[in-house]
Amino acid sequence: GWTALILAGRRPEHDPVAAHFGVDTKALVPIGGRPMIGHVIDAVARCPDITRIVALAQQADRLAAIVDDDRVTWVESGAGISAGISAIA
Repeated sequence: GWTALILAGRRPEHDPVAAHFGVDTKALVPIGGRPMIGHVIDAVARCPDITRIVALAQQADRLAAIVDDDRVTWVESGAGISAGISAIA
């Protein structure tokens, strides 16, 4: 199967969408009463060819606690996207 990589990082500068909804990262913007990232995870998980889901984010532990989905391996992005991807490869 395939590994899906979900990039759930946040902008280093002000994110107007997140700010509008009173959250600090767009992944937590509420849609239908739950964080946006939960909808992304559900959509990816419905693909039968995907056998592993990895989410890359700053404060990965915090997002994992909020989303609470055991289908996802959360990885701290660290210094940036490329460094985070290298860490999981």
